[in-house]
Amino acid sequence: MTEEKTLIEKEIENPEKEEKFSVWRKDMKKRGKKVLKSHYLLLLIVLVISVFFGNEYNMAGNIFTLSDLTGTSSVTEQEGNGKVVNSASWDNKSSTDVIFELISSGAKKGSKMSERIEQYKVENDNSRVLARSRGALASIVNAVSSGGLYVKVFSALTNITNNKSAGKALFIILGLFLYIWIWIFLKNVYKIVVRRIYLEARTYKRVPFLHGIRFIRVRRWGRAAAGLLLTEVFMFLWMFTIIGYFIKFFSYMMVPYIISENPDIKPREAITLSRKMMNGHKWECFRILFTFIGWYILSAITLGLVELFWFGPYKQAVMCEYYARLRQQAKEKGIEGADRLDDTYLFENPGQDQLEEVYKDIREKAKGIDSEAIELKGAKKFCAEYMGVWLGSVESKRVYQGHENERNRIRAGLDAVNGLIYPQRLDPLDYQARKGFSFKFSYLRCYTVWVMVFMFIFFAFLGWCWEVSLHLVNEGTFVNRGALHGPWLPIYGTGGVIIILALSKLRTKPVIEFVAAIVLSGIVEYFTSLAMESAHGMRWWDYTGYYLNLDGRICAEGLITFGIIGMLVVYLVAPIMDSLLSKVPTKVLVPVVTVLLVAFLGDVVYSHFYPNTGEGITDYDAYEQSSMVPQTQHQLYTGGSAGQGLMNE
Repeated sequence: MTEEKTLIEKEIENPEKEEKFSVWRKDMKKRGKKVLKSHYLLLLIVLVISVFFGNEYNMAGNIFTLSDLTGTSSVTEQEGNGKVVNSASWDNKSSTDVIFELISSGAKKGSKMSERIEQYKVENDNSRVLARSRGALASIVNAVSSGGLYVKVFSALTNITNNKSAGKALFIILGLFLYIWIWIFLKNVYKIVVRRIYLEARTYKRVPFLHGIRFIRVRRWGRAAAGLLLTEVFMFLWMFTIIGYFIKFFSYMMVPYIISENPDIKPREAITLSRKMMNGHKWECFRILFTFIGWYILSAITLGLVELFWFGPYKQAVMCEYYARLRQQAKEKGIEGADRLDDTYLFENPGQDQLEEVYKDIREKAKGIDSEAIELKGAKKFCAEYMGVWLGSVESKRVYQGHENERNRIRAGLDAVNGLIYPQRLDPLDYQARKGFSFKFSYLRCYTVWVMVFMFIFFAFLGWCWEVSLHLVNEGTFVNRGALHGPWLPIYGTGGVIIILALSKLRTKPVIEFVAAIVLSGIVEYFTSLAMESAHGMRWWDYTGYYLNLDGRICAEGLITFGIIGMLVVYLVAPIMDSLLSKVPTKVLVPVVTVLLVAFLGDVVYSHFYPNTGEGITDYDAYEQSSMVPQTQHQLYTGGSAGQGLMNE
C-alpha cells in the first residue's frame, strides 16, 4: 500500500512535460477516432452487445432499461377479493420480485404473484405485434418475465427434497451457480472479445467477428475466464481498503487487453504484467480518462444515447491505443513478462515478403484458378452464378462447383495475403488451432432443374409430416393439414427452394444469409396467407396472439424458425440431397420427378375449386377470440388458426 502511494506521489510530483503529454494524448485520440470511423458499424454492434451484457457503459444501458419515459399510468383495478389496487404496481413487478417472494414466503405465494404478473402483462398488451397470449416464444417470454420459470424450478427442488427449507437452499445455490457461470464464462470473457476486435480494427481494414473469439479457436476459453475472475476477486478484496481499490483499478486495467493478445498467459502472470506496465502511468491514465469528462456529462444528459452511439466506442478505441503505447514501452524497457506479449502482427502489418512466404500456396493457386474456370455464357451463366441452378450435365456440374469452391477458399486466403485481415497463419498460437479435426463441406454448388423440383416436393412433404405430427401430438387426432388434398404443403417447398435460388450469392456470408432468409420467408408467408384468404375467404393459419406477429399472418417465432431451417437447407440438407441424387441415373430420376410433379399440379388444380377444409384445418376460433380484432373482422373467418406454419398451438 505504502509503495503504491509513493509511486502515485512520484507521478504527481514528476509528471511528463505538459506539452509532450498533450501532444501524444491528442495524437492518440486522433488515431482512435480514425479507427472508429473506419469500422463504425462493427464497433458499435460489439459495444451494444456489451451493453446488453451489463459489462460496461452503464449510461448506455439506461436506453434499454427505461420502461416508460412518458410516465406510468395509475389506472386502478379491482381484484376478486374486492380490494382496489393500482395497476401500475403490477406493471412494475418483475421476475426479481417473484424470486424474493419464493424465498421469503414459499412456492404458493410466489406462484400466485407470477400468475398475476403474467395475467396483467397479457391483458394489458393491446398491441398485435407484441401479443403474448399464444405460441412457444410467447410462453418463453412470459415464463421469464413473470418469474414462472423460477416458480417451476423452485417447486421441483422442493418436491425432490420433500423439505421447503432444503428446497429454498437448493434454489438459491442453483441460481447462484447459474449466475456465476454466466458472469465468469460469458459476461467477463466478452470483455476480452471486445478488446480483441478493437485491437485488430486499429491495424487492419477488415475484422471478421469470429476473430474476436480467438481464445476458443486456440482452446483457451477457460484460462481467459480464469484471468478475468482472479482480477475480479483481487479487486473485491482491495475494495475493503478504499484507497487500495482506486489504485488497483488502474494497476489491473490492462489485464483484459493482455489476455486478448495472449490468452495462453496464466492469470497471475497477466495481473502481474498489468501491474508492472501501469507502474508510473496510473496518474497519467487518470488524466486521460478525466479528459472525457465532457462526454460523460453529455451522455448523462442524453440518457446514454451519446455513450452508446459515439462516446463508448470512441473511448474504447482510445484505450486500445493507450495499451499499444504501454505495450511498446514495456518491451523497450525489458519489463519482466513483456515477452509474453508476442502477438506482433496484432499491432503491425507483416511485411509483404513474409505474407507471400506463409501464404505461398494460396498465391500459387490463385495464379491459375481463373484459367481453369469453365466458361459459361448466356442463360447458363446467369442461372449458375445468380440462382445456383445448373443447365447442363451432372458431370460438368461437378467440375464447375469443385472449381468454385476452391476459388472461394483462395479468395478468403487472399484477404490475409493482401494484408486486409489479421493473418491467422502468423498467430503465435496457430498451432493450437490446427490440432483439431477440420471438416470441410461443399455448400457452394449448383443444382439441376430436376433436383430442384424433387427438393420442392420433398420439402413440401416434410412440412406436411411436421404439421400433421404436431396436430396428432397436441389434439390426438390425424388431420390432413393444408389446402391441398395430397401429402404436401407447398409453402414449405416454396420457402426452401426460394431461399436456395434467391440467396445463392449470399452463401459465403452466413450472417447475411440468415437475415435474408428470415425476410424472404416472411414475404412468402405473408402474401401466401393474403392470397389464400382473398381467394377462399378463410385462413389456413393465424398467428394472432403470438409474440411479435403482423396481422396474424407472420410472427417472429415462425420466421426465426424458418430462418434456422433455411440455414440447414442451404448448408446441409440440400447439399446432401444433391450428392445423393447426383448418383441416380438421369433416366431414372427424370421419370420419377415427372410423375410427382404431375400429381402435385393435379392436386393444385383440383384444390383450387375444392379446397381441403374442415375440423382441425379451418374451423378453429383463435382469431375470433382475440380481443384485439374488431367484430366486423371476426365475421370474415370460419376459424383462425389452421395450418400454423411451424407453430405448436
